[in-house]
Amino acid sequence: MALPRVIIFLHDEKGDILGLRPFWMLRRLWNPLNDRKLIITGKVAVTPQQDVYWPTLSTIDHIYFFSLLHGVRLTQDEAMIILKSVGLATSCDKPAKQLSGGMKRRLTLACSLSTIPSIVLADEPCSGLDPATRTSILSVLEVAAGSSCVLLSTHSLGDAEDLCDHIVLMSHGTVVKQGGSSEMKEEMGGGYIMELSATKDEILSSMKQSDHIYFFSLLHGVRLTQDEAMIILKSVGLATSCDKPAKQLSGGMKRRLTLACSLSTIPSIVLADEPCSGLDPATRTSILSVLEVAAGSSCVLLSTHSLGDAEDLCDHIVLMSHGTVVKQGGSSEMKEEMGGGYIMELSATKDEILSSMKQSDQVISLYNTVL
Repeated sequence: MALPRVIIFLHDEKGDILGLRPFWMLRRLWNPLNDRKLIITGKVAVTPQQDVYWPTLSTIDHIYFFSLLHGVRLTQDEAMIILKSVGLATSCDKPAKQLSGGMKRRLTLACSLSTIPSIVLADEPCSGLDPATRTSILSVLEVAAGSSCVLLSTHSLGDAEDLCDHIVLMSHGTVVKQGGSSEMKEEMGGGYIMELSATKDEILSSMKQSDHIYFFSLLHGVRLTQDEAMIILKSVGLATSCDKPAKQLSGGMKRRLTLACSLSTIPSIVLADEPCSGLDPATRTSILSVLEVAAGSSCVLLSTHSLGDAEDLCDHIVLMSHGTVVKQGGSSEMKEEMGGGYIMELSATKDEILSSMKQSDQVISLYNTVL
């Protein structure tokens, strides 16, 4: 829907219905009831369908430039607040050409908001975006609606329902229906219900790794940006395979994905139950390194049968047997008190080893060859 052909109805302070002229003539609003003209005293910001940016200009310089065009001089702190609101604070010095499609969309919105507008005209702001970026854009517009009038042009009724207090449906320039979301649903029907059938394993196995991060974080009320999700995947060594379905991962990579899902909830306490069980040495080292970093901002409780894991990671170790605490303290303290450990020697001939092994004849034959 092209913005110049849209007519949107507003309410002024007296409750009159106001019509907005075509967007290239946004200098005046008029009241169709008595033709009383109203002058727009605030600024109008437009977020067009096509992203507006200069490839070599940094994201924060975009904010300074667009705000100055409207006579607003922002401090560095104010510019960073705007970038933070759209999840671009960590990319403030990055040239726009290095941003992803979703990040460029958020930058375009940030440039609009940098003008401190009274009215925000958002033309298909979520068109072509992934679900996580769409949610981020709508959240920013919802916050902006606290101090500005937000006019949303969209083909998505879902976007309109999630964001708008008043919805106007138009066809070929004619208003078909208008009202609140609930009111329009009651009047026009509930729509269609689509049922999909799949097992839990089928759904989870087809989900990409990045989808796992978004899903588990949302379960805990945390809305991560694409950059934040990638940082978590990168911390466990899975950034290069973020689009790969979980069923295609090796055992060690699945273990790291499980840990990443836990960390995506931004927890205060991390309960790690045998996180290194059955893993190769390299993956074990990777898992312990991630938990060590997590311990910088969270309390990590490790349950393990490996004293090596406990010694490498833990500041305080508790030994338990049948639910009873046997000993606790630091690693060095416990070694001094309990001794340096034991060395166990086993002696057996090759024939004794082979006769006690419950393996197929093929394995035994291979073992004989190796020996």
